[in-house]
Amino acid sequence: MKINRNNEKKRNRFTFILLAMICILLLLFTNVSNYLKYHLEKFFLPVQAGIYKTKENITDSFQTYLNRERLFRENEVLKLENNKLKFILRENKILLEENKRLTSLLEMKQSVTEKIQFAKVYFRKPENMYEQFYIDLGSKDGIKKNMIISQGEKLIGRIVEVQENNSLVYMMTKEGMVVSAKSENHMFGVVKGIGEDKLYFEPNIYDHSLKVGDKIYTSGISDIYPGEMYIGYISEIEKEENSLFTGITVKPSVNISNLKEVLVIQSRRNYED
Repeated sequence: MKINRNNEKKRNRFTFILLAMICILLLLFTNVSNYLKYHLEKFFLPVQAGIYKTKENITDSFQTYLNRERLFRENEVLKLENNKLKFILRENKILLEENKRLTSLLEMKQSVTEKIQFAKVYFRKPENMYEQFYIDLGSKDGIKKNMIISQGEKLIGRIVEVQENNSLVYMMTKEGMVVSAKSENHMFGVVKGIGEDKLYFEPNIYDHSLKVGDKIYTSGISDIYPGEMYIGYISEIEKEENSLFTGITVKPSVNISNLKEVLVIQSRRNYED
């Protein structure tokens, strides 16, 4: 009986020692594990941070690329819409200007008794921009030599040559062209072309009452041009010292460089058949 008790004591002691050793080993293992985990995390942290940063950079770069592509497409669409808007605005401006010109020509046509036809500028050469041009009407349209070309009440020139489908027009600004004229205060003279965007007015007798801004009209003393057609205005008066000569420059009433439509007038005066 005594022996059994001793054996039982021994077993209990062994069990206690074993449990104690197990607890010690677990404690040691836990400390070692935590120690290793801490140092491993410390060692791998820069690597993980680098991987994370690289991942973030790749994600950001890809997102930036997608945003850039989207913005590029949106920008292209906006450019296209802006160009379309500019085109529409330009076309509307052109149509508005053309409407004003045609309205002015129509009002002129309705206010006179002469036979009048609309014509478009058919052809012009840059080298003689201020001398001549062709219109798209000819003999088949009843056009005849010496018919007057105007823009509303503003005189441009006259027809000098007629073909079947087009006609040649000499402008007042052509060198050698002479038109009987008068100032608004009835100073009579002639207007001469010099092949430039200006004319010269030579009064029969110079009068100091002439001044810059005075309007010049056709005098009506002509077999071709009726009176009171607007030619232009005096833009410069230049008198040479110790000379009786006075240069009077006239600015044409028509914007010659932008001619598109004109009127062809069959005057009640004589014209060549």
